[in-house]
Amino acid sequence: MYSEVKKCLMLAVPLAAAQLAQSATGFVDTVMMGWLGSQTIASGGLGTIIFTFSLLIFAGIVSAVSPLAAQAYGAGNREKVGIIVRLGLGISLLLGIPITLLLYNGGALLLLLGQDAKTVALAEIYLKAIALGFIPGLGFAVLKSFLSALLQPQLVIVTVVLGTLFNITANYVLMFGKLGFPAMGLAGIGWASTLSLWSMFVALAVYICNQPRFAVYGIFRPSSHKAFPLEHRRIVGEIFQVGLPIGGLITVEAGLFTVVTLLIGQLGTNALAAHQIALQTISMSFQMALGISLATTVRVGQLVGQNDLIATRLAGYVGIAIA
Repeated sequence: MYSEVKKCLMLAVPLAAAQLAQSATGFVDTVMMGWLGSQTIASGGLGTIIFTFSLLIFAGIVSAVSPLAAQAYGAGNREKVGIIVRLGLGISLLLGIPITLLLYNGGALLLLLGQDAKTVALAEIYLKAIALGFIPGLGFAVLKSFLSALLQPQLVIVTVVLGTLFNITANYVLMFGKLGFPAMGLAGIGWASTLSLWSMFVALAVYICNQPRFAVYGIFRPSSHKAFPLEHRRIVGEIFQVGLPIGGLITVEAGLFTVVTLLIGQLGTNALAAHQIALQTISMSFQMALGISLATTVRVGQLVGQNDLIATRLAGYVGIAIA
């Protein structure tokens, strides 16, 4: 029992810290939006909730890579681990392109949902900037799932912390036009987030490519198959079989906050700005529990791969008890 608690916490603490750092980015963004006024907080908050809601849903779907890769890793099937991650990246790209286009043109949807035209006009500027970070956001979720499945969460937290610091710096530079850049205001915060998401994805990808211990998985190796093999199709089916319920659950949970935000948006700028500040503050409170759930997913996946049903059951109970 003690050994399983220790293993769970050793994985959960870094993952929770990474989640907290990512959540802190949204909090800092909100604080810096406040420097530009309540109208900016309201518009930025509206854009943020739409982008975050979309990213959470689809990141939830591709997060199925984590238990599937952990199961293959536990079974000692390194080739399958690589296939799962490669297919996860491919799914991220296929899902990311249409959602990016929808987010880029999200202003029309917000108007249809009864939001204030002035607030929407500024939110649309923000969405056009941050929409381009959607695909790397999904790609990062896949690579994070891969490293978690291999019990390497420390790499994730280092990347997220550095990405958060980069985001804060880029916010300041692009918002106020420092270092020769034009002052972009709220759009600058959107571009800073996009650059941060791309930098985190590229950093993990480059690191994985250049580490011999990851070379055996061949994540970025071109496929030797001319057609789409039956095994690959089966794995894609498994990713969606596991990922769609996760995405559906996130839709219900995060959808509540999104609907409330849209309802409050009809009460005016000040109410929406106050709601955004409160929402970003409370979102940091459940990151530890989320980290434990991610760690439990990996532990259960690995033990299922090892066909150790008793240890699998214990890992699940330990995760529930700690959370």
